[in-house]
Amino acid sequence: MVGAPHSSKPDVDNLAKAFMDASKTEDSHVYSLQAGKYWAEAGSIELEAQR
Repeated sequence: MVGAPHSSKPDVDNLAKAFMDASKTEDSHVYSLQAGKYWAEAGSIELEAQR
């Protein structure tokens, strides 16, 4: 199932909110956010920043 979409809880919007709350970035500086949940061997959050 690694790489397949993950549709169980927690909801993706809750994961995005938790990540934003934990980051040191001011929320108002973020103008675009794309989030997805996929099965993996171990839990993680991957971030790709673009300027």
